[in-house]
Amino acid sequence: MGSAYEGVLQRLQMYRQKRKLNQKSMSQMMGVTQSHYSKLEQGKTIISAEELKNFDSHGCNMDYLLTGEECEETILNHYLGVCKKEIKSDFLQLMVWTIEQGINISGKEQKNGVDYTKEIRLLRYSAFEKETDSRTIWYWMRKASDITQDKMAQHLDITTKRYREIEKGRLGVNAELLAVLYQNLGYPPSVVFYEDVQNISSLNKVWQEFDSDLQKELEVFLKAGLEICNRNQIQKQNQEE
Repeated sequence: MGSAYEGVLQRLQMYRQKRKLNQKSMSQMMGVTQSHYSKLEQGKTIISAEELKNFDSHGCNMDYLLTGEECEETILNHYLGVCKKEIKSDFLQLMVWTIEQGINISGKEQKNGVDYTKEIRLLRYSAFEKETDSRTIWYWMRKASDITQDKMAQHLDITTKRYREIEKGRLGVNAELLAVLYQNLGYPPSVVFYEDVQNISSLNKVWQEFDSDLQKELEVFLKAGLEICNRNQIQKQNQEE
């Protein structure tokens, strides 16, 4: 067991104790028996992907559990939340471009070793190209990191053969591997589990680094962009009718 996963177990126990929950309550949240949960907390059994999703579905923060970092929602969540489903892909593209301009203006490309531009590349690839491409999020993460399958496997501390099966969607992952993914490449687990345009944790982290004046300037552009996207969608619907 590596240091990345040891931190996961510590946070899992701290989460339960802080909320004054017993192991039975936690086992119900994760969809397992109490005895199985006890093994999870002791590190005798690795937390599975399904158990992580159950944990997250009960209002718990999967990303915090595996990374130790919390990312608060920002005004970006509001704009994406009021955005109609039909234009979300277009609006996210505008949102990514806007954040990139903010990065260029502020010069904030990294914090604590996390390469924000890499995370934004992932959003661009996965959100804008996957609609016509059947490749998995693992492929897009590797593409955004600009590394080979062999190198990706090394970062995850697994064999290349195993990684190839993961990238093809033939093999699942667990919490230990996802913790290593974040530790070595900076991608939070929500990127893997929620492959849709709602996953903007990377954009939120960058947004929080901008000063308030820059945020106000960029928000004006986002608001206007949302209105344009809405008008374009209405015009498109009228033409189809």
